[in-house]
Amino acid sequence: MVLEILDQKKGFSSGYEYWTYDLQAQLRMLTERLGDFGYPFDD
Repeated sequence: MVLEILDQKKGFSSGYEYWTYDLQAQLRMLTERLGDFGYPFDD
């Protein structure tokens, strides 16, 4: 759900369905900036 919202804010077309076990989606959650929340593991 978070990646879908971030992609919409970036202007990417929706329609892509993220799979729970998709490694790419999991890595994006760990390495991309999550909007105003920043990076998930940044001190």
